[in-house]
Amino acid sequence: MSLVYRKDAMFVDDDPVDLEKALPKDWSPALRKISVYWLVEHPTMHRTRTRLAIIKGSPRNGTILDSVNVDTNEWEESNAPLTDIGEAIEMYRENKNFVFEEFPYVEVEREEDYKRAILGERYQHGPKAWSPLPEKGSWEGPGVYDFRVRPPTRAYESVEEYELEGMKDRAAQILESTYDDHYKEPLMKLLADYVGGQA
Repeated sequence: MSLVYRKDAMFVDDDPVDLEKALPKDWSPALRKISVYWLVEHPTMHRTRTRLAIIKGSPRNGTILDSVNVDTNEWEESNAPLTDIGEAIEMYRENKNFVFEEFPYVEVEREEDYKRAILGERYQHGPKAWSPLPEKGSWEGPGVYDFRVRPPTRAYESVEEYELEGMKDRAAQILESTYDDHYKEPLMKLLADYVGGQA
């Protein structure tokens, strides 16, 4: 499985479905030459929709000729959870690192907030009291920082980049847990409707 990003929060597995294996033996050999791919869409950060699609051309930017919905899921946890910057600063100062084991990523927009986390109480005494920031892991500009390490380092340049990575991970998780008997019926419906529409 190799996922590629199409657009609009949609990922596609660029390995086509093995129709030789998936279809009944008495189905027409011509049907087995149709390119069918798995798609996972993310309408929201808490919702996914899994589809099978007939794509003409490249799975990344080809034309979707037809598709069928296989499953829709609601997730309690976001694809890309972020810890609030204020809470992150407080937890970091108090060495409550267990919080960051589950939710390590924090959007940091200002260098001032980064220094508040790194320098702790010394920050409140004014800039003259600041110690030099550590040479490694110092401020790298706005982005999403990993607070599991000390000092925090920038893991993603933007929230959008982080969210796309989270969507891709969830799409992979969904497709890895999809079993043959779960999709054969919608697959056959997709092909039958597509061929019927071409007649």
